Amino acid sequence: MPAQKSKTPQGAKAVNSSWDSEKLFNQAAHYASSMLEAPRDDWTFGLFSCFTLELLARAALSKISPTLLAESKDWRNITHALGFAPTAQKFIPRSISTTDVISRLGELLPDFDSELRGTC
Repeated sequence: MPAQKSKTPQGAKAVNSSWDSEKLFNQAAHYASSMLEAPRDDWTFGLFSCFTLELLARAALSKISPTLLAESKDWRNITHALGFAPTAQKFIPRSISTTDVISRLGELLPDFDSELRGTC
């Protein structure tokens, strides 16, 4: 049986994407914990609540495929989502807006209906 070829382009190293669904979920859990420690009438409760909701939505979309989070204006964002090391110097990966995350979830997940989208 021949050895399998690496999916990593020649000269590029595979890295762990910051858009990994498990990483995003763990970040959401961290913010949820911080949210629950804050008084409900404190501004930090609202802020951490927003962070939690956004990261949970991003984790859900990333669970389908992390490439769905990639901003499409630069193809390097897609390679970042696939776990490849950047090929450009000082590359900063860009993801889609939260509005786009919610919209994509609405199209891809039938149970994520307009009522749920409205709460986001």
